[in-house]
Amino acid sequence: MERRRWYKAAAALIIIAALVFLLLPAPARAKVIDLAIASWEGPDGTGMPPLRAWIKELSEKSGGRVTGKIAYGSVMGKPPEHYDLAATGVVDVSYVGLPYTPGRFPMAEVIQMPITGEASNETMAKAFWELYKKGHFNKDFRDVKLLFVATTSPYDYQMGKTTVRTFEDMKGKKMRASGAVHTEIVKALGSVPVGMPAPDIYISLEKGVIDGSFTPWSFIKSFRTEPVTKSVTEVNVGGFNFAVVMNKKTFDRMPKDIQAMIDELGLKYTTISGKEHDSCANQAKTLIKEAGGVVYQLAAADVEEVDKAVAPIWTKWIAEGEAKGLPRKQLVADFYHVLKGMGIAKPFHGYVP
Repeated sequence: MERRRWYKAAAALIIIAALVFLLLPAPARAKVIDLAIASWEGPDGTGMPPLRAWIKELSEKSGGRVTGKIAYGSVMGKPPEHYDLAATGVVDVSYVGLPYTPGRFPMAEVIQMPITGEASNETMAKAFWELYKKGHFNKDFRDVKLLFVATTSPYDYQMGKTTVRTFEDMKGKKMRASGAVHTEIVKALGSVPVGMPAPDIYISLEKGVIDGSFTPWSFIKSFRTEPVTKSVTEVNVGGFNFAVVMNKKTFDRMPKDIQAMIDELGLKYTTISGKEHDSCANQAKTLIKEAGGVVYQLAAADVEEVDKAVAPIWTKWIAEGEAKGLPRKQLVADFYHVLKGMGIAKPFHGYVP
């Protein structure tokens, strides 16, 4: 009898425990953060494989708590609008071409200056990231969270119906140039800068509206201009920089462990992006060769003329920045020594700190 009462009591306790368990609220599922991402490049753009890989790795590392979808091309806006898309929260993440908004990134402009072509894009991107970690671009990117960066360099004379073989040949040539710094470089080389959207370059070269385009090798691959680019003169001067940025509120709302993951991926995807741009440049060189295009290198004497021509650009840029309270002199010195430390014998044209 005693044992029967014990069994009944135990059964009652089990039933009560089960009822309590059923009445308790279910444990909350981890909220999925679905990132809205904008890119002015199309899905085949050079910067897109690294961006897609970044989303994929962040999703895997976070156990699926972060996902993202990219809106390509002009869906969200024109290239100059993409920084503000992220800064104002229209999207969570945006792929930005910094030279598209002249004056907006007064310190990061240094990547567009007359650097030489000795450094690979991988090396140049790492140097850009190192300067960021040193704090040089804190004000430039104060409205966003910088995720990773990329560069494409150097810039060359990609010619249509005319050729450039010497420094003297550059004089009077009508060259498409983008951004304030590149326009100054083209002027210094004796050419006439012409502004136009990148997609218009093909037809403009074909019709002779411009003599050439001051652009990096990767441009040929991205816009398939090899049929109308009859020659490339490797001037090896200047660069273009990109940044992948996140809305600050989006970042601040994320769990601390996901924030840490994002920080850990910065240098990795800067490096991956640099390698992607190097690969694109090499593919472009193959395209030019297959299309019958000719590649010219400047003689040593002509390179010296380039150095002399662009030297005042450094002096002016540094002085203008210092007058506005921008520590450009220290930035340029750090940039120079960072590249030197990476094995680059001649980091800049026409300037040594």
